[in-house]
Amino acid sequence: MNAEAVTQGKKIIIYVTIVFVAVFFFTVFFAAIFRVDYAASVYPLDGKWILEKEGAKPEILRREYNLSKGESGAITVKLPEHEMYPNANAIVLITNGCAFKLQCGNRILYRYGAQEMAKDYMISREVQYIPVPEECAGQTIRILFTAARKGAVIDMTGSAYGDVEVLSRMFTQRRSNAILFADYLIAFGGSIILIWIVGSVQSRMHAEMILQGILISNLGLYVLCYNDLLDYLIPDVWIATSIEYLSLMAVVPFSQAVLLFTMERKKRKLQNALLLSDLVLLFAIAALQFARLIRINDYTLAIQIYMFVRSFYALTLLLRKTTLPSHMRGKEHAYLSHLAVRTGLVFMILMFFIDFALWKLGVSRNLFFGYDMRGSFIALGGVIFSGCVIISYFFFNVESEKENRLNEHLTRLAYTDSLTGLASRAACDRILSLAEAKKEAGTIVSVDLNGLKRINDMDGHQEGDNYISGFAALLGEFFNDAAVVGRMGGDEFLVYMAGEDIKKTEERMRLLGERTADGKYSYSYGIAH
Repeated sequence: MNAEAVTQGKKIIIYVTIVFVAVFFFTVFFAAIFRVDYAASVYPLDGKWILEKEGAKPEILRREYNLSKGESGAITVKLPEHEMYPNANAIVLITNGCAFKLQCGNRILYRYGAQEMAKDYMISREVQYIPVPEECAGQTIRILFTAARKGAVIDMTGSAYGDVEVLSRMFTQRRSNAILFADYLIAFGGSIILIWIVGSVQSRMHAEMILQGILISNLGLYVLCYNDLLDYLIPDVWIATSIEYLSLMAVVPFSQAVLLFTMERKKRKLQNALLLSDLVLLFAIAALQFARLIRINDYTLAIQIYMFVRSFYALTLLLRKTTLPSHMRGKEHAYLSHLAVRTGLVFMILMFFIDFALWKLGVSRNLFFGYDMRGSFIALGGVIFSGCVIISYFFFNVESEKENRLNEHLTRLAYTDSLTGLASRAACDRILSLAEAKKEAGTIVSVDLNGLKRINDMDGHQEGDNYISGFAALLGEFFNDAAVVGRMGGDEFLVYMAGEDIKKTEERMRLLGERTADGKYSYSYGIAH
């Protein structure tokens, strides 16, 4: 690999970094400019909930609260007076793996998850829009909860009191970044898959291209699921939750498969084994989940650890200096294409780590002007990866164009006689073989140029070459519509007239004889039909 290609590779990394920073700050700018303030019509409940547990002092619940299986308790909050928010008729909050009921005084207003918990069914994360009657305004409401599984969550971050339609719009706005990224990823990945189906790319790129498209689309699907946006399309909680967790796990084998294409074949044995184990694990969990033998969200922590370890290992491979695959060696644009894909994978993994860290710290929902950034960083990593894929295709196409030009040049050398510009012996044999296979009618003229040895001996080989090329030009002129006019070697020429009867060919040769009657060229010929 020459130094110029390596330098260009470093420039690509710098350009991708600049694009990443630009997209990141554009997202923040978009969030700041287009954010609608709902403060006048919505009463935020963040930091106002009081957590009550038996044997413990009441405390303010400022963020999400994680529960152990079977753990129960209550949270309370006082709603504002009706005059302050006359249109308020609901509260919004997020629960995950909890059964609960909402009380206003002694009146139970809403129940959720009790039947599922009694049947040991899965209770997934839900955005709850809980109706609150007007008479509850100004009173204290209480939510009594019980965790159905370990890792269940009561999430008060972003909880609010107001008109249900306004709350729904507010929720959508908070996740508009996720919607934007997810829609882009699904559309972009789907376009790549469509291009692959149409088959308008070169064959060796097919497998890599379809995997990249699936990976990008899968990231978009996961972001939609993670932000509870798929619930509008799939009301079945079990199916929606299954898609969310399985799409997250599928990122690992798809990324591994894309990574394999950037590695040398002899170094793929361990990576092939890891890919196989990833696929077996994914399909095994999917089968158990849809057979309802397990509840996948009971293994959230295990899945997160698995994702973290595999991502960290992939990152070490990507950052390590590796040998190019054999088909890329000596091809600087192929090297740059390879580097662009690896750079995109690095960014995607780093964004996953950021998302994971923010999730563990519980701060992702309060960043960037009140926008909920859950899953947005891994989506942003997917956007950067898609940009790197575009760069990769650009350099691949440049390399392909160079190869095509080289192949065309080699073909011309193989099928063109360098002295006369006529078809070579190989080209003549090829065309005659095709005609024979098609049982095509036509006439063949075999011509021997006389006197070449005498000219070479007396006047030199240069004059002999001029003698040959001059006669070749004359022959090509008289048979300009022939299927092939070629030089078989030395002073031997061949003409093949497809679909022409022998009389017309004889007439052409008679006219050629008249042209050469001055004795400049002497030749003998034979015609076969």
